[in-house]
Formats: sequence, C-alpha cells, structure tokens
Amino acid sequence: MTRSRIEEKGDVMPGTLEMLIPKTLTRGVMPGYGIAQHIRLLSEEVLRVKEGSLYPALQRLQLQGWVASEWVKLRGRGQTWQKLGETWAKSWGSSP
Repeated sequence: MTRSRIEEKGDVMPGTLEMLIPKTLTRGVMPGYGIAQHIRLLSEEVLRVKEGSLYPALQRLQLQGWVASEWVKLRGRGQTWQKLGETWAKSWGSSP
C-alpha cells in the first residue's frame, strides 16, 4: 500500500495502533508526541498518527492495563508520559 493511498483513505487495519504503541514503549517511557514521531519515523513516514487516533488508543490500552501514564514536569511544564503497564509485564514477562 503506498503512502498516498493510506493518506487518502486511511486504510490501516483496526488494532494497528494497539500493536504499535506497546512495541514503541518497549524502548522506554515517552510522551504521546514521541510515540507518534517514533511510529512515523519507523514507517518511513507512511504512517502518520494523529492526536485524534493516538489518544483514544492510549486510553483503550490504559483500561486494559497494557499502558500506564505518568505526570512529569519538565522545564516548568507538565506533560503526561506513557510507559508499559502491569498487564504487559505479566503477559510478556518484562518489567513495565
């Protein structure tokens, strides 16, 4: 599937973000923007995750315990960072 086709139709299989987000977080704790950027770079700019898709997917993963969030204050500003949750650790045998 070419980049233009994905951008035009949004033809990404349901559940794709639910697989890509935890895989991305195996690299470490990061903000939502960092997750989106990592996915974009790994896909060679084919997949561009928009906020309207990313944050609902993060919420679904949080409800399942696969992702946990942590409030971090950097340079005077607060930001929510995401990390792997307890369910991920139990399922895959790694620490969150």
